[in-house]
Amino acid sequence: MKSSKIHAVLISIYPAVSLYTSNLYQVSFTDVLLPLCLIFIIASLASLLLDLFIKNRTLTRLYMSAFILTAFLYGPLNRLLKGLPFIYGFINGWILSLFILILFTGLAVWFRRKIHQPHKITRFFNFLAIFLFIFPLLSLSSYLFRGFTDRTGHTLKDTLTVDYNSDIKDTPDIYYLILDRYAGFDTLESLFQYDNSAFLGFLQNKGFNVKSHDWANYYSSAHSIASSLNMNYLDNTVSSNFSYGKDWKSIYDLVQDHQAGAILKKFAYRYYHFGSWWWPTSKNRQAYKNVNSGYISEFSAVFINNTVFLPLAQYLKLPAIDNRYSQWRRILYQFEVLSQVSKDKNSTFVFAHLIIPHEPYVFKSNGQFLNESEDKKFAENKKYADQLSFLNSKLSILVTDILEKNPNSVIILQADEGPYPESYEKNKNNFDWKSADYAEINTKMSILNAVYFPDGNYTQLNKTNSPINTFRIILNQYFGQNIPLLPDRFYLGNMTYPYNLLEIKKK
Repeated sequence: MKSSKIHAVLISIYPAVSLYTSNLYQVSFTDVLLPLCLIFIIASLASLLLDLFIKNRTLTRLYMSAFILTAFLYGPLNRLLKGLPFIYGFINGWILSLFILILFTGLAVWFRRKIHQPHKITRFFNFLAIFLFIFPLLSLSSYLFRGFTDRTGHTLKDTLTVDYNSDIKDTPDIYYLILDRYAGFDTLESLFQYDNSAFLGFLQNKGFNVKSHDWANYYSSAHSIASSLNMNYLDNTVSSNFSYGKDWKSIYDLVQDHQAGAILKKFAYRYYHFGSWWWPTSKNRQAYKNVNSGYISEFSAVFINNTVFLPLAQYLKLPAIDNRYSQWRRILYQFEVLSQVSKDKNSTFVFAHLIIPHEPYVFKSNGQFLNESEDKKFAENKKYADQLSFLNSKLSILVTDILEKNPNSVIILQADEGPYPESYEKNKNNFDWKSADYAEINTKMSILNAVYFPDGNYTQLNKTNSPINTFRIILNQYFGQNIPLLPDRFYLGNMTYPYNLLEIKKK
C-alpha cells in the first residue's frame, strides 16, 4: 500500500528534522546529515528484514513508525522527570527505557489485533506524520524568510597590520588554553565554597601573572573566543547583523577563521588545534593538526541522548555514542597529547578549547569517571567543584611539564565566560540582564586569567583587565610589533539574539 510509505518516510526522518529546526540558528546543516541518513537507512533496512518474517508490509511500516516515535520519547520524558526531583531520583534510565518498550509492545499488539483494519490505522499515522511536520516546516520557513530580510555580514574588517619582516629571534611556543566557565576567585569562594588559593599560588610560584578579578569581554563562548583570537571587539560583525537576528553564523565564522592562527602561521608556526564537542571549535581548517577523540558532533550527541538506547550505550561505555564517557576520554587524551607538543622542534601555537569545568560533570575530584547514576546524587555546585579540583591537578602537571621541557613558552590559562547564575540558567534564551543585580553579572563575567611570559615582563599585561589584548601584547613583546592596546569593554546578552548586546561597566 503506497499510502503506508508516507508515514514510514516522514516519521523516520522526523526526529532529526525536528531537532535541527529547533536549533536552526546554532547548528550547521552538515552536522544533521549523518544522523538523518543513518536513521533513514536503519529504518529502511529494519523494515525490509521484518518483511521477511511478517509478510505484511503495511504492518511492518506501522511497527517501525511506532517504534521510532516511542524510542524518541526517552529524551522529552527524561527532561520532564528532571523537573520532578523527587521522582527523578528513583527512576533511572533503565526503568524509563523499560516503560517505553512496554508502551511500544502494547502498540504492536494492538496493531496485530486490528490487522483487519489497516487502512484506518495507516490513515491515522499519515495524518500524524503530516501534523508533526507542520511545526518544523514553520520554523524552517521563518528561518529562510529571516535570511532574506535580515542584514548579514560575516567578514572581519578590522584586520591588524602586522610587520612580518621584523627582526625576531627565539620565538616562544604559545599555549592558549580556554578553560570553559572557570570562575574567578571570588565567585568560587562565594558561590561554590571553593578556596582556589592553593592552585593560584602554585601558578604564581611558577612565574605566572595571575589576575584574580578579570572579566570576560563577552557573555558567551562564541563571542569571547571570536574576540580574543581576533584581538578585537566584534563591533563590525554586530553592526552588520540585524540586532534581533538569531543566526550565529557570523560569529562562528570568526571562531574558525581567526587572526591569531593566520598571523602565527605566517611567522612559520605550526598550529595545533585541540577541539571540543562544540562544533565551532571541534576542529579548525587552519590547523596543522587537529586533536580530538571519539568525536561525534554536538548535534549527534543530543540526538542519541533522546533515544531509548542511551542507557545501554552508557552501560557499555561506548565512546562513539555515550557523550558523557566520550567527554571523559577526550579530556584525558588531550592532556596526554598536550604534554607531547613541546617535542615539536618547530615554533608551535596550541589552541585548546577544554570544555571543563563546564558541564557535563564527568570527573570526580580524583579523575575517575562520574557515571549518570552517581551524577544524580550530588548538587551542581559540588560536581562543579570536584571537576575543578581534577582540572587544577592536571593543569599543575601540564604547566610543570611544559616549563621543564621548554621554559621559553607563553602559557595562557583563560576562561571564556563564568558560570551561569541561577536566574540566567532558567531563562538563558531570553534573559534580560537589565533586571540582574551586580552579583549575578559578576558571576557570569568573572573568570580565571593567568598568563606566563618567559621574560617575566608583565608591564603591558597589567594595563588591561580582560582577554581582548592578550595576543596584541604577545605580538608586541615577542614579535617586534607596535599594536595599540584596546580599552576594556564588557558585553552581556542572551542566547536567542547574539547581536543585541548590552554594554556594562565593571565596578
